[in-house]
Amino acid sequence: MLNNQQQSAVDQKANFTGLYNHKYCRCSNDSINYLIGGRPLPQSWTCAAHTHQVLADRVFFASRERPPKPMVLGLDRTVHAVRYALGAGLIDAGWVEDLEVKDSSPDLRNDALQDIKQPLGRYTVIRTSSYIEIATDLRDQGHVTERLPGVVLRQRRLASAQEQSDAVAHVAARGLNPTGLEEMGFVCADVFIS
Repeated sequence: MLNNQQQSAVDQKANFTGLYNHKYCRCSNDSINYLIGGRPLPQSWTCAAHTHQVLADRVFFASRERPPKPMVLGLDRTVHAVRYALGAGLIDAGWVEDLEVKDSSPDLRNDALQDIKQPLGRYTVIRTSSYIEIATDLRDQGHVTERLPGVVLRQRRLASAQEQSDAVAHVAARGLNPTGLEEMGFVCADVFIS
């Protein structure tokens, strides 16, 4: 969001109540549906293994679109998440890249945001990590970043007791409360809007 815009990112998204405190959000593309349709997703929809399920989801999501429909671009490090989101009509274009491992491709850098004015980004950030450095970089590019208050998404189950212990310690060290979240065995994420 550009600094000269009147409404904060949180205010712009305040009517998407379906996003708040949903317990079974498994991939970033599910959150896209919340932002577009504002409807909770059954847990089974996060694993679209069959073509008929993707097609059924496309019909379901299309029937719940609210005008005006924004252009939605997707980015995930997994092919299946992007393929599902494209197939179900949740995104208009998608890229499979892991920006934690390497820099973005020329296609993503040069083509993804071409001709898009005032992009609004939604970022899912695992609570064991700080988002301050990235938010600072975004601010330097003219964007205001805000955390959606009260929104915590469960991403997946923690793989072991050690991973759970580490997650609880990292979250607590950041001053966040792991009760009912990491403490219950989940990798959890905050949602930021820029």
